[in-house]
Amino acid sequence: MTTPVSRTTGGAASSSPRGDYTIQRNDTLSKLAQRFGVSVEQLLDANPHITNKDVIRAGDRLVVPRAQAQQPATTTTTTTTTTTQGWRPQGPAARPGTGTRPAAGEEQSSPTVQAQTPRPAGSDGLDGVRSGNQVLSKGAQGPFVAEAQQLLVKNGHPLAPYGADGDFGGVTETAVKTFQRQNGLPESGRIDQATLVKLEAGAAQSVKYPEYDKLFADGVLRTTIGIGYDEGGWQKPEIKKMVEGLAAQGYESVDVSTMSDAEIRTRLGVDPATVDRESAYFVKTFQHNGKDVRAVTRLITPDTPNAKQKFAEATANDEVVLYGGHGRYGSGPDFDDKHSAAGNFRIGDPYESGKVTLGQNDLSRTSMTKDYQLMFFRGCTTNLYLDDLRGKARGKNAENLDVIATNTVLYWDDTANDILAVTGGLTSGQSIDELKSQLNANNVFNKPGEMHDKFTFDGFQQNAVQSHR
Repeated sequence: MTTPVSRTTGGAASSSPRGDYTIQRNDTLSKLAQRFGVSVEQLLDANPHITNKDVIRAGDRLVVPRAQAQQPATTTTTTTTTTTQGWRPQGPAARPGTGTRPAAGEEQSSPTVQAQTPRPAGSDGLDGVRSGNQVLSKGAQGPFVAEAQQLLVKNGHPLAPYGADGDFGGVTETAVKTFQRQNGLPESGRIDQATLVKLEAGAAQSVKYPEYDKLFADGVLRTTIGIGYDEGGWQKPEIKKMVEGLAAQGYESVDVSTMSDAEIRTRLGVDPATVDRESAYFVKTFQHNGKDVRAVTRLITPDTPNAKQKFAEATANDEVVLYGGHGRYGSGPDFDDKHSAAGNFRIGDPYESGKVTLGQNDLSRTSMTKDYQLMFFRGCTTNLYLDDLRGKARGKNAENLDVIATNTVLYWDDTANDILAVTGGLTSGQSIDELKSQLNANNVFNKPGEMHDKFTFDGFQQNAVQSHR
């Protein structure tokens, strides 16, 4: 889902209590109490809506009271675990039930770092690891963990499905061990000085790009943008922003409904039989490595006739597919009301039943091109699509499908901005790091516990290191 909240108003439509953690499947209060360093009784006191400590619901928000800070050890032991006030990510995959933002000013639990001296954990970020005074290990949390995770991603370890979420969990530990094994280091699963040196050296040599040569091979870049449906009408201003944004990027609106086949060949440079005459089209010409490329972009909205079917066709055939809207609890893009199955392009199963009406799985029935494609799913926690995109999309793999997905709750008022960041980034030859930086910059909410890296770039690490300007 994408939460219908305007950053200017700050309001969120939700009857669920506000909190700083989203309950996941298989969570229990006792596990969460242990994780956050509080008692079950403290959790119950902070969450009066929980009337039975043995029954909690995945997707609900949980208020976590601030844990009492542990005092640093005063013995001569060379390794001390300390706890301070710090930063907490929104949890694994951050599967939201309501999409309410964390309350401003809430205290957050702190990162835990093993250090050689009893000082506040993470007080100097990765500099402490670089100097050999600190080690990052499982259980550490904070923006410096996200920074280390980004280095892992750049070295070919995507940390799916969570990405660089600032939480050093089992996925990160496994990736660290794999990286250490590949680089002849002891497989401790911890990021020490030697491991960090190797990570940073590898990242410096691993600037990755979309497969531009493949995208532009025939001189035409075919893109479909889909804007989904929101019950409160939040898609309408985003559609307007999208059209205005494409014009600002140099796109010209063309009315294909009245064009002859000859005009379509001339203006769009494509086979008229592949043009959807019921959709809006935008065209511009840009240069790639000194050669002209024509960008032909189609816009599908809930008002487009047979929007779901057209989006399915785009998913099967177009080089670039960009979707902005509700993620529908991990089930897939949706172009009509959540209680209707007619507009859902179903990718997988929702993580919570009863929230959205669905039909059969559409992805598994879609015969997709074996040519290279790039897709962006801009909604809440669309990283939940990745397993299905990798497992059910026929003919697709990490070599011919790159996916940009989200790791957390996002908000409607940045939908067009994020999609435009990708359209502009692709036609200007941006690297993955540049695209990610712009997307993250568009989605800064200035909230306690905010996830640092909100986007997962999956499959790109298979791409060749190359430059395109």
